[in-house]
Amino acid sequence: LAIRGHSGRVPGGLTNDVQECWRTMVSGLDTSTEMPLERWDINAYFDDNADTPGKTYVKMGHFIPGIEHFDCEFFGLNETEHKGMDPHQWLTLEITYDAFHNAGYTKETLNGVDCGVYVGCATLGGIELDFDAIGPFTNIGYAYSGLSGRVSHVLSLRGPCFTIDTACSSTVVAIDCGSQAIKLGRCKNAVASG
Repeated sequence: LAIRGHSGRVPGGLTNDVQECWRTMVSGLDTSTEMPLERWDINAYFDDNADTPGKTYVKMGHFIPGIEHFDCEFFGLNETEHKGMDPHQWLTLEITYDAFHNAGYTKETLNGVDCGVYVGCATLGGIELDFDAIGPFTNIGYAYSGLSGRVSHVLSLRGPCFTIDTACSSTVVAIDCGSQAIKLGRCKNAVASG
């Protein structure tokens, strides 16, 4: 078993580099920022009183910048599909492809590769749904299964694909499932993300 590529996204406006993420954690840099308006209007939900129903008393968090700049054309998706997708699907496609690219693959060389896709995800959401964009792709675009299935489909991979929800351990379970699938001969390669 060998790790051939890696990728990630780092909060706080830093580069999307795994080594940069490690340096940030080791240095103790605080990457928290106020809720970006492109996510949702925090003022509509904020209240200083923690006991106010339907409100939050927290304005800060760790946010990955630029997720709204997803390049749907690169992945062969039209604007209708793009608008009907949860942002987790955008990130999963980008990060998974970046990991493959880091390992020396291109979209063309991935076509038909025997590769399982294992995605850990405990929640969806993060950007308000555009109700005017609800259409034929919204159902799969906001489903857990769409995370792994979309990667397999868009990158033309041939192998098992699963989206795994085990709460906080989802990603580590996805990694284990991918490594076990290779060991058991279910696929020659596997990609795990979350």
